[in-house]
Amino acid sequence: MAAVLRAYHADKIIDNGRIASTKTYNNYINAVQDQNTDYTALDHAQGMFVFIDKNVSYQTIATTGTYESPNNNSLVSMITYGDLQALFMGDAEQPVEAANLSKFSPVEILKAGHHGSSTSSSLDFLNKVKPETVIVSAATGNSYLHPHLATMQRFAKVNSKAYGTFKSGSIVVTTNGSSYKLSTTTVITKEDAGNYNPVSSTQPGSTGTSNTGSNNSTSSGGTVNPVKATYIGNSNTKKYHLPTCRYAAEISSKNIVYFYSVPAGYTPCKICNP
Repeated sequence: MAAVLRAYHADKIIDNGRIASTKTYNNYINAVQDQNTDYTALDHAQGMFVFIDKNVSYQTIATTGTYESPNNNSLVSMITYGDLQALFMGDAEQPVEAANLSKFSPVEILKAGHHGSSTSSSLDFLNKVKPETVIVSAATGNSYLHPHLATMQRFAKVNSKAYGTFKSGSIVVTTNGSSYKLSTTTVITKEDAGNYNPVSSTQPGSTGTSNTGSNNSTSSGGTVNPVKATYIGNSNTKKYHLPTCRYAAEISSKNIVYFYSVPAGYTPCKICNP
């Protein structure tokens, strides 16, 4: 955001008022102060409606709940121009989506929550907003492995066309309020997921498991990289799947684990037959 504010002057700056001691935050708030403009700290539970002009409006959607994760305190916002609506989920994750499902409705464009992480964009949420177009903002080769395979599978399940800045650079949407076009025609698929693994053979050297809390988690069996993991497991149901299985895409982020080879106690999925 500091780079954005160096490039553009903003008439109004709105954030959720949360502060931090990180260098990233300090760079951002210094850039805000340098703008010498209208700054509003708006809690995520508050709504705001702003007319940009007579045809275009911007609003923040008041989301309920108090969360420890800064991601879930993100401001969720929407731009409406004529018949077109674009929804911006910030870093909001599935608990926010679930708690506020009744506040969402179909949109043409969705800027995917949390850079396409598996912790956002639940199937229930996507079925509610039914986006024609999904835009994923993520850096090429990012260490978080965004976007995640499970999320890409969910986009496909609701027939959304997905595009990513890691393939197309800046993505510009041009609209007259009834139709729209994108500055790119390059869609992204599950093969573009950061943890996509088409290889079905067992990776030698480890039988450990990992969860999505980090990119490479160490267990008693060694380190498992989600990029190279052969199977995806559900620590709650004790079932394991191929990475391409549709049921793997529906595993909650808190229960997802990765395997090179399957540990004792897990049973195979009867759909993908890993």
